[in-house]
Amino acid sequence: MTLGKVQSETGVTLVGAGCPRASDIAASMALAPHLVAADGGANSCIASGVEPRTVIGDLD
Repeated sequence: MTLGKVQSETGVTLVGAGCPRASDIAASMALAPHLVAADGGANSCIASGVEPRTVIGDLD
């Protein structure tokens, strides 16, 4: 396991599992451009056409 620290000079958009709309992710990223996905949120991001910069969780 690799432990790391997410640090950003700008805001961070955090996406969890669920079905966020691509437009909601884009609107959030306009204000907080560092995209972090938690677990299944990575799948939500990819389905919305965006790639998270960081993925956190146990990835189950």
